[in-house]
Amino acid sequence: MPTELLTQIGLNLSEILAYIQLYLSTVMMGLWIFVLGACIGSFLNVVIYRLPAGIALSHPGSRCPWCETELSPRDNIPILGWVALRGKCRYCSVPISARYPLIESLVGLMFLTLFLMETARGAANLPTVSMTRVGSGVLDAVFRQGHWELPGWFAVHALYLTVTLAICMIAIDGHPTPVKLAKVGIIAGLLIGGVWPGMRPVHVVVPLPQDLTHYWGIAWRAPEWLGRRTMLVGVGLAGIVDGLAGLASGLATGWLADRASGRDAVLSSALRCIFVLSGVYCGWQLPWCLLAIVLVVIAVILPFNKAQQRATPALSLFASCSVLVLCWNRLVNGVLLIRYDGWRWTSTSAVVDWIATVGVIAAIALGLSSVPRRTETSKKTVSAD
Repeated sequence: MPTELLTQIGLNLSEILAYIQLYLSTVMMGLWIFVLGACIGSFLNVVIYRLPAGIALSHPGSRCPWCETELSPRDNIPILGWVALRGKCRYCSVPISARYPLIESLVGLMFLTLFLMETARGAANLPTVSMTRVGSGVLDAVFRQGHWELPGWFAVHALYLTVTLAICMIAIDGHPTPVKLAKVGIIAGLLIGGVWPGMRPVHVVVPLPQDLTHYWGIAWRAPEWLGRRTMLVGVGLAGIVDGLAGLASGLATGWLADRASGRDAVLSSALRCIFVLSGVYCGWQLPWCLLAIVLVVIAVILPFNKAQQRATPALSLFASCSVLVLCWNRLVNGVLLIRYDGWRWTSTSAVVDWIATVGVIAAIALGLSSVPRRTETSKKTVSAD
């Protein structure tokens, strides 16, 4: 057999083995991410149940709400615990709602989708960001190349969507959003954005002026196993301005969405909190995309009853937030909906396009607020004398 052929076979085998190794590492990483999401989903079930009821999250331990028997650790395993119990309490045989494993699975799939579509693709879904090459795997890109922004964006967006899901599920249960949950989500977003201005890929002004590039902090050189990359620890002016602009945009869009939805007390608190979270975590532009979607949903469900008018917008909020994050680059670049520098309606400046866009959306929201809502009729019972 010729030497050239043996060499070629050896090269092909090494490429195949390298591909298999990369594929297996991605699969194992994805499996770990899913399990992590399922565990956080298990905690989220506790948050959804206990916060509206005013019960502490740390104590007492997980227990059956009917017989109040404390559950064993094997019963608390996400997803598998419910399957092993066949959906019933081990001690009193009362059925356990299937919503618990569904939320655990949903959060696990949400984490896995973020990992595959954002982290493993080098933040290809984010606008105004140069895609990171992760051909050798995510861990190699993070530790050897020093791209710590990849796990950073994953953690931030996972936190944003997890809090959004909790708010939506609490609204579906008929409870207003707990103040503690809203405060934790909003304050965390403002603090992270202030320390890390790159958290929001689209700044309040694009391109970023020189006056907003100031960063007060200290330089820290990472050790060799972290890529020996120099990192800045401090506060950035751009992050502070972006956070305040996102907060103002979220408050404005939340108020408009509340007016358009008919001012239901439960849905009102969810709408306002989620729009503020959207502005704080994603920048001031994205809440207007979210508002445009929510207004369409509100207009479609007007003929339905009050319960459906509350549940449908809540579910659409979480779905819309997820889609906006995963398709952020396409949306903001104008392929589907919006550009980062304005809605391209005219050939004038981006400021004129944005003013026209905000005006039209606000007018539609205020118009929907004047549409009469369907009211529930109570059945009267007549008793004989």
